[in-house]
Amino acid sequence: MSCCRRKKKAVRLLQVEVLDIVAAIHRGNVGKTLGHRNTLGMLQDLLRLSPTEASRRYKRALNLCPSQALTGETLAPTLSIASEAMRRGELADSQIDTIVGVVTRLPARVTIRDREEG
Repeated sequence: MSCCRRKKKAVRLLQVEVLDIVAAIHRGNVGKTLGHRNTLGMLQDLLRLSPTEASRRYKRALNLCPSQALTGETLAPTLSIASEAMRRGELADSQIDTIVGVVTRLPARVTIRDREEG
């Protein structure tokens, strides 16, 4: 693997860590606890992100990171196959945004299984 490809992969893996943090902030309702409107508001205020970039990161985290059931059980990411590829450093942010955008626009009648197999 070339030096450039290794660096790109390293950056992508760091971005995964950022999304895991965003997901944890959302699950813990940290934004409101710290006086922000919500998680998006916190991302905009503390990281100085535009509303568009904060929304992108938030959507990536919600769809590609594990979540938690009301019982405390850890749930697999909504887009588990894309999540696995992301965690291997194989997907750029633009590719992740495309996947999330397409899947979230699918009709509600399309099941998670159909989405993963599609």
